[in-house]
Amino acid sequence: MADETEAEVDRLLELLRTVIKISGFQVSEIERRIGQSAGYLSRLRSGAIEVKLRHIYDILTAIELHPAEFFRLGYPQEPAHPSPTGRKLRAFVTTLQGSPQRSEPAAPSSEQIQELLTGLRELLAERSAPTRTASPEPERSRRR
Repeated sequence: MADETEAEVDRLLELLRTVIKISGFQVSEIERRIGQSAGYLSRLRSGAIEVKLRHIYDILTAIELHPAEFFRLGYPQEPAHPSPTGRKLRAFVTTLQGSPQRSEPAAPSSEQIQELLTGLRELLAERSAPTRTASPEPERSRRR
């Protein structure tokens, strides 16, 4: 179970790292916005700092991404077999709302999200690669 938990945390941290990169915000700007010192995000990613939900929320707020959007990316589909607590919670929420929950559009599959993230990483890599500039052709004299 501990290995599964660690793998899941690592997966979400990788998603967070990718979202940060795609956001366009500089790491130093994010650290400043959340009131942390330089190197904070590196230490968080490396495991030197224990990840807390507050950290994730602060980072998402700093990069102007709603937490619901982040967690939908991380968990795009409802589980095939909801947990007992999940079933109770849905029944309770439905009762509070007074009507059946409205259906949401189909969430993208994990494979679709992985394809999207791979494409975005490739795009970022292309943009960060040094661009080659053509050398100017030597001017030819027009004298005859």
